[in-house]
Amino acid sequence: MTAQLQEPLLLQDGIVVQYEVQFSQGHTCGGAYLKLLSQTAEEFKPRELRPKTPFSIMFGPDRCGPDSRVHVILNALNPVTQQVIEHHLMSAPAPKDDKLSHVYTLVLYPNQMYKVLIDGKLKGTGLLAAADFSPPLQPPAELPDPEHIKPEDWVEEEEIDDPAAVKPDDWDDRKLMIDDPAAVKPDDWDDRKLIPDPNAQKPHGWLDALPARVADPAAKKPEKWDDDRHGYWMRPSMPNPACEGAPGCGPWTAPMISNPSYKGPWIPPKVKNPAYKGPWQQRTLPNPAYFKAEAPLSLLAPIVGVAFELWVTEPGYTFDNILIGRGQQGLEAAAYMGKAGQARRLAQLIVLRMINRALVGKSGGRAGAAAPTKEELEEAAALEEDRKAEEQIKQDKQAAKLRAASKAAAAADVTNG
Repeated sequence: MTAQLQEPLLLQDGIVVQYEVQFSQGHTCGGAYLKLLSQTAEEFKPRELRPKTPFSIMFGPDRCGPDSRVHVILNALNPVTQQVIEHHLMSAPAPKDDKLSHVYTLVLYPNQMYKVLIDGKLKGTGLLAAADFSPPLQPPAELPDPEHIKPEDWVEEEEIDDPAAVKPDDWDDRKLMIDDPAAVKPDDWDDRKLIPDPNAQKPHGWLDALPARVADPAAKKPEKWDDDRHGYWMRPSMPNPACEGAPGCGPWTAPMISNPSYKGPWIPPKVKNPAYKGPWQQRTLPNPAYFKAEAPLSLLAPIVGVAFELWVTEPGYTFDNILIGRGQQGLEAAAYMGKAGQARRLAQLIVLRMINRALVGKSGGRAGAAAPTKEELEEAAALEEDRKAEEQIKQDKQAAKLRAASKAAAAADVTNG
């Protein structure tokens, strides 16, 4: 979608860009931004619009998953290199995430200030020549020297361990817990894991010379068994009956207590590093593309047309009240159209809530849960009254101008007669 302006619009005196957009089916992934097309040596032809058609300003909401922003992109000419550079607002605000109409406004002032508003509320402001854009519209005077590389033997550690420091002989850096020297093993502690069964009797003919347990002659080691990795088979043992009711079994070890002489790991004190050279700083060179951006807007090419560049995954994108203006009149028109958009958005919200209320009632939910509030109804009515009043004032001014023009014409006729 594109349209050609009646005449090129110069930008050095500032500009106001505003439009209203509604994503009635949602806005999960897609762009809906407005491009202000640049005047070039070639004649602009709206029907031959292409993605690479030059533009001076790109503004509007863009969203895809977690990445969402209201783009502000300026294409500015570097008068030194004669190259047009694309500058992106780094702290771009997030667009609205609902199905209502919203008004997006960009104001570029001749004093280098910019403002981004959503529904008339300020979401971002700053100076065009400041570091708000990437790359900045004001190029740096110097750039890092790519041939100046940090030496490998450069020392940036201001302090080092004292090489003359010696760990004291009485320094105790053992763990916090040591064996309790006062602990005594109980007399009834049995730390044997296996004991002979006292009730067992040797069967007649028992061969004492043979081992009590032997390997199963029918067992075969699995082909994939690895002794180093898997170890050897261990047969289960009979539980020691003497352990029942005892304080414990197995090898006894003293309980642990805090070490009263613990000081922590020994660390030598710090001394000044004799090889310290300070933080390394890369040398800089004059920037061949440097210039003083005293009037950044003059670097933007005049505008000859406007176009919406759409990349959508859902239907239902609706645009309205597109405004390209400048000066105080542009600001006043933007404020007036913004109020109309706010009234429309509140009306949409009320309708949606009433529909939701009806659906809740049909489904047996809590009646009236989604009804519009009294404050919302009053605000919508007040906005509509303001809009009608401003429209009447506008019509009165136009009528007054017509009456004045008629009187002047009548007076001229009398004089000529």
